[in-house]
Amino acid sequence: MKKTLLFLIAATAMMMTGCSNDDFGGATQGMTLNATVEQPASRATMDEGEKGTYKFSFAVNDMLNVTNSQVESYYTFTKQGETFTSTNAQTTTAAADWYAYFPGNTVNLAGQTGDLTGVANYYACAGKTASATTGADGLTIALKPQVAILRIVKVDGNSTTCDINVKTGEKWVSGLTAKSNEAGFDVVTSESKVTLLTASEPGTYYIAVPAGVKIAIYNGGTLVRATQDKGLTAGKYYTLTTGPVRGSADAEGISKPVEWVQLWAGGPKFATQNVAGTMSWTDAVKNKFWGDNWRVPTKDEMGLSANNTVNTEKVSAVYRRNENGVWGFEFTGITPGYTNVSLFLPANPGALESYGAATYWTAPPVGSNNAGYQLSLICDGNHVVKCYYAALGHNGDYYVRPVLVENDNPNTAQ
Repeated sequence: MKKTLLFLIAATAMMMTGCSNDDFGGATQGMTLNATVEQPASRATMDEGEKGTYKFSFAVNDMLNVTNSQVESYYTFTKQGETFTSTNAQTTTAAADWYAYFPGNTVNLAGQTGDLTGVANYYACAGKTASATTGADGLTIALKPQVAILRIVKVDGNSTTCDINVKTGEKWVSGLTAKSNEAGFDVVTSESKVTLLTASEPGTYYIAVPAGVKIAIYNGGTLVRATQDKGLTAGKYYTLTTGPVRGSADAEGISKPVEWVQLWAGGPKFATQNVAGTMSWTDAVKNKFWGDNWRVPTKDEMGLSANNTVNTEKVSAVYRRNENGVWGFEFTGITPGYTNVSLFLPANPGALESYGAATYWTAPPVGSNNAGYQLSLICDGNHVVKCYYAALGHNGDYYVRPVLVENDNPNTAQ
């Protein structure tokens, strides 16, 4: 006669990085299997930066589905406190292979929330006992991830789409289903397009996608990236942007298109060169220096300074000499998708290694009656970059670093 067991499945916190393939697992022993979770016991966290570590932790009410090679049904284990429990799980009369699946034997990948905590609900993993057992003396099951995480950076507001769909072969990925008598999942597909993520605001979003199979990732109807035949590595995350963070646009009076860079999601697209010379606010506000494609950035969207210092939530800054021997201020993006993008603002002529300064025009916010603002950049002998704004009258000639004009970011320099 089969005995009813109370199973408590031990599971350690699971971690993955953008550079490695980390398995996770836990040990089970005896009639009960104690669950341990590393602190902090949060749903999911990721360290700051482009190469941060993703750490998964089980939460209360998480469920595992467990089966074995002698039954066709699944036992459900629910996490309460530090343990997963199941009151209806039964031992087998003969030794069998046991399998465990998280978050269950089926996973619907459609309509993911995109937040870092929510993606843990789709972090599919599976495992089996190392050898056949009846379960009477306890189970030991090591689980391994079966998905990869896409870190989607939506670069702009309404000007870029964020409608993520994934194909394998000629069909659209919709979910996963546990393989029979195997510690893994099959991909579930659909003939019609399945949206895994939609987002309207610029920012960073996270979704789980199948690992180990060739997939093609689409944003709307546009192919973003296709993998090799082996697919993405399980337990690894990949950063993708919904649009370019570099580009170029025509500028009147300049023989070739002017290049631009974006330093953070939703930020302006800065030209990589100044307008020649300096100019007054009266001339700058006319926005006629390079034609209709370019304008003076507003104080708010310029975003390089916060509270009269470098805006360290968006950029890092150094004072250095560029490849042409010009001293100036280099700002580099620090958020995912932007760590390889930099903007160089030259200092005034005659700047030295020990000191440099420059002033750039920025426009007032929409509806403001102020004249232009100055963005002042200073580097003292300690190479500390000081970066601040000040409201000005109409006097003074300063540099202009234009930004690209876009439909969802109209000209606000009035």
